[in-house]
Amino acid sequence: MKRRLSLGISLVGDPKIVFLDEPTTGLDPENKRQIWEILSNCKMNKCMILTTHLMEEAEVLSDRIGIITNGSLKCLGTQFKLKRVFGKGFKLVINLININLIQEVNIRNSNVEYSEMRIEKIKEFVSKLFPNSEVKESYKNTIVFEVRVHFKILDSKF
Repeated sequence: MKRRLSLGISLVGDPKIVFLDEPTTGLDPENKRQIWEILSNCKMNKCMILTTHLMEEAEVLSDRIGIITNGSLKCLGTQFKLKRVFGKGFKLVINLININLIQEVNIRNSNVEYSEMRIEKIKEFVSKLFPNSEVKESYKNTIVFEVRVHFKILDSKF
C-alpha cells in the first residue's frame, strides 16, 4: 500500500516529469501488473524516468531504455534495437506435461520410447520453423530452445 500511495503522491498535480526508483520492488505479480497499468495510462504528455533491475518492467513501461553499468550509460535505444544489437534472441520453453499427453503415454507399453519419439518430433518441428534455433536444455518433459531472430529494420532512425 505504501508503494501505491507513493505512486499516487508522485502523480498528483499532473507533473510533466516523474522520477520513479524501483516502483514495483517486492510486489507480487498481480500488484506489479496493476502498477504497470497505472503508469502506462499516466505516461501520456509526461517524461517518466524509471530505474529498475527488471528488463520486463523496462519493456512494458519504457519507450527508450538506457543501461547503466558502473555509473556509465552503456547503451540507449528502444527495446527492439537493444535486442537486435545485444540480444541473443528469444527463449522458447515447451512443457510436454498435460493431461492428454500423460494419458496417451500411459496407454502405450513403451512409455519412454514414445515420449522420446514425441520430443524428437517437436525438436524437428521447431528446427524447421526456426532454422536458427538451438536446444539449450532438455530435461524430462521440458525443452528450452534459444531462437535467434534477425530483424529487418525499416526505419532509418533506428
